[in-house]
Amino acid sequence: MDDRKTINISVGDLVEFILRSGDIDPAYMGAKRMQEGISAHQAVQRRRKKEAAAGGYAYESEVSLKYSFVYKDFLYNIEGRADGIILSDGFLIEEIKSTYRPVRDIGGASAIHMAQAKCYAHMYRELFHRDGDAAIRITYVNCESRETAEFESVCEGGELRDFFYGLAESYYEFALMDHERAAERDITAGEMVFPFEKYRKNQREFMAVVYNAAKKGKNLFAQAPTGTGKTISTLFPAVKLLGKNEFEKIFYLTAKTITRQAAQDTLLLMSRRGLRARAVTLTAKEKICFNGGAACGPESCRFAKGHFDRVNRAIKDIITNETNLTRSVIEDYAKKHEVCPFEFELDAAYFCDAVICDYNYAFDPRAQLKRFFGEPGARDYILLIDEAHNLVDRAREMFSAAVRLEPFVALRRALREKKTPLRLAMTDIIKYLRNIRESHLSGTESRYHVSAAAPSELNALLTEFTACADGWLIVNRSHASVPEMTDLYFTALDFLRTAELFDSRYKLFIDGTAKNDVTVKFLCLDPSFLLSKTLGKVKSSVFFSATLTPLGYFKNVLGDPGDGLKLRIPSPFDTDNLLVVVENGISVKYRDRANSRPAIADSIHSFVSGKTGNYFVYFSSYDYLSSVLEDFNGRYPDVETLAQTQDMPEEEREIFLERFAPSPERTLVGFLVLGGIFSEGIDLAADRLIGAVVVGVGLPLITAERNIISDYYQELNGQGFDYAYVYPGMNKVLQAAGRVIRKETDVGSVLLIDGRFLNSPYVGLFPPEWSGYRRAGGIAGIKKLLTEFWDRA
Repeated sequence: MDDRKTINISVGDLVEFILRSGDIDPAYMGAKRMQEGISAHQAVQRRRKKEAAAGGYAYESEVSLKYSFVYKDFLYNIEGRADGIILSDGFLIEEIKSTYRPVRDIGGASAIHMAQAKCYAHMYRELFHRDGDAAIRITYVNCESRETAEFESVCEGGELRDFFYGLAESYYEFALMDHERAAERDITAGEMVFPFEKYRKNQREFMAVVYNAAKKGKNLFAQAPTGTGKTISTLFPAVKLLGKNEFEKIFYLTAKTITRQAAQDTLLLMSRRGLRARAVTLTAKEKICFNGGAACGPESCRFAKGHFDRVNRAIKDIITNETNLTRSVIEDYAKKHEVCPFEFELDAAYFCDAVICDYNYAFDPRAQLKRFFGEPGARDYILLIDEAHNLVDRAREMFSAAVRLEPFVALRRALREKKTPLRLAMTDIIKYLRNIRESHLSGTESRYHVSAAAPSELNALLTEFTACADGWLIVNRSHASVPEMTDLYFTALDFLRTAELFDSRYKLFIDGTAKNDVTVKFLCLDPSFLLSKTLGKVKSSVFFSATLTPLGYFKNVLGDPGDGLKLRIPSPFDTDNLLVVVENGISVKYRDRANSRPAIADSIHSFVSGKTGNYFVYFSSYDYLSSVLEDFNGRYPDVETLAQTQDMPEEEREIFLERFAPSPERTLVGFLVLGGIFSEGIDLAADRLIGAVVVGVGLPLITAERNIISDYYQELNGQGFDYAYVYPGMNKVLQAAGRVIRKETDVGSVLLIDGRFLNSPYVGLFPPEWSGYRRAGGIAGIKKLLTEFWDRA
């Protein structure tokens, strides 16, 4: 038998895929999908061990089971982890499910949970040659009270075997289709040649390092400047390794739609050159939902009603006929089979070779794809993490959680219930949050409070609220406040889940700056440990960006265990095509801004006067932008300007960029915010953009939260200010300046205005292609340098 004709699947995924049925019903999720509570699980397991010791029998917890068997022409490799196994004369398999619901409301064991336990029982019988019947116990434990509800049954060996092989038979047709696709993928990946006519400068070397690092199972941190061809340089070697069965799946992770599109287009290009690999692009729920933002549930959405009854037919249809599962393809098949497009695309990802998606699907506890990253043990996946500089702040957001006073007040007012357990639970939370505001913030100048201790009382109150809210959502499915209750319910669950992660890498942050409101937040200071948990479950991760500077900093904060490789690719472009000018004679520190505005306006004018064309000017804030723009327009009314506004809709962004047209007859200057929507991911090639001015070293706004981060790293490694402010700020500068040169034929200039740019550590963070930077020496010097540069160009 072909040793690659195998099925690798977990017990949980197999059971869920085959046995699911009915509606998508978020209002019932608390009951249908029991929450994972680590401490509650462990409490039951400790209790069982004490009982076993007293009773003279054995109890094993967290028992990993891996079972392989041949069914028809497939080798099934099925693995899972039994929560508990009791060994006496016979054996008992225990599945433990934690919940925030009162266990008295649980009327019986879930069919899904019972099916998992049956699978473990059959696997255990076969692996350890146990005869006789198997006892099964499903235990539900309340996360707060630790009360349990237990449901037991006894299964004969033949019954377990028939049930187990029935699941294998039901999954067989999907496995067969998937194997045929994988066999075709392996052949075509091996035959595929590089899909472009020639390699860019340094591109071969980049791909070779990616290939070798991934093959060896190493992490790679690569700084690859614009023009290197990062997308194809990472995807091509990954696909080659996929075809050699070095990897089971590719995850291309990114933070922005434009980079997801680039990955999708690259895979489509390879498919046109003969590659037969299936890829899916995951779209956020709020964007792909057919229900127009209305409440999700069977009463309000025909795609949610009966979704699980139809979804497997939809999956079979799409994986039979499609290889590039773009958003439009997903939507077409979802409409055809009347299934939820969001849940459908997640299921389809299981049968794909490549998954293009946001970072959160791999790392965020709230959105993580559990079937890929939630199971214990390592998997042969490769993560290609594009624009990896964005992952630092995103990861802190993913691992933080907060509750606010105002939503509880508003929802209690809307419900108008009298002395119900739910109202009492909400009232207790409101009292607690008001008291904490009064006790910690009243009478002090600061509107913040920081603590290293977890709020155990608040956790208990939120646990009571989630139990009451869970029951309310089941009974009041058509109530007008269901959306608000659902949001608050999951906010509370998120807070409670994060409470289990709380350690020295966190601080409790109480924010009372908003009038009549208070926020209590678990603030993640250092995301490296939690990121490393996901990185440890995959074979290799490649972090790449044009601005991964300094590489050591990113390795530290992004969870590398220490043996990850570093790579810095030189720019493929002629350095003579870029002029970098530093005006370090102007202070743009906050205290000096009012006095320096005229000098900044004059410097910008001297810079853009060197050649008619399109220019961007970046500032650290909208206020700073507006003040300098007013001064600039007053002094130079003949120069046309455009300004970025806050919360620009997508259509306005497109109109804004369209104004920067090729071969302009007069100069146009765009005033923008550093780190905003126009400072990265924007590609205005050729003469659509010929220059950029960056005003300031990009320091993030000084906030209480960022100061806490600074204090943490100062104690950890003595680099607090650099980690919290300097490196994130300089990364924004490099991204903004990188908008100028996008292709080999591009010619442009960059002006950096700030007295700090030529001081340490900033000048040490300049990329190699800036080594020929020039000092401006004033307004006249800027004009002279730019005139000479454009004359040469």
